Order: sequence, then C-alpha cells, then structure tokens
Amino acid sequence: MREPPCHAAGEANMDFVILAGLLQLTVATATPIALGAYAGLFSERAGVVNIAIEGMMLMAAMVGAFVSGYTGSLFWGVIGGLLSGGLMAALHAVVSIRFKTDQIISGTVINF
Repeated sequence: MREPPCHAAGEANMDFVILAGLLQLTVATATPIALGAYAGLFSERAGVVNIAIEGMMLMAAMVGAFVSGYTGSLFWGVIGGLLSGGLMAALHAVVSIRFKTDQIISGTVINF
C-alpha cells in the first residue's frame, strides 16, 4: 500500500488562520445583534413594546461617528452616541406614556 501524501507544514497553519479569522468576524458581526436582542428583552420585561431599538442603535452610531470625527476624540464620540440613544429612548417614552400613543406606532416612527 502506498502512504497518503504528506501535507506541507504551512497548510495546517493556513487552515487555522482562516478558522481564527472566521471566528473573529462572526463575533464582531454578531455583537450588535446580540446587544439589540438584549435591549429588546430588557424592554419587554419592563412591559414596553420597543420596536425602535434598531433606529436608536443606528442613530447612536451615526451621532457617535460624527462627534468622534468632529472632535477627534473617541471618548466624546462614545458620549455623543450614548446621549443620542438616550434622547431617542426618552422621546419614545414620552410619546408612549405621556401622550398615550400606541407603542408600535411610535416605535415605527422613531425607526424612520
């Protein structure tokens, strides 16, 4: 019988590099989705139907990137993103609670 051909030493390392890159990309891509799902779970447990989570996250990311680019500071970009997300949540709360609007309608409006 013939022995199977030997693989080059670099092939096994290349497979590991591809697998590690794929794992890193998976974690980096899934993190915002997992955080949005956690926020949805938190708001549902509080009794609020919040379908505006995606819009709040996108607004916070946009404002954070703008502030960070304008000031040149990552710290102020994070602060700007946090404040804009909080203001969007406060707007949703005021419209839903104070003005007794349907939470689905106000969440859809905030998303757009």
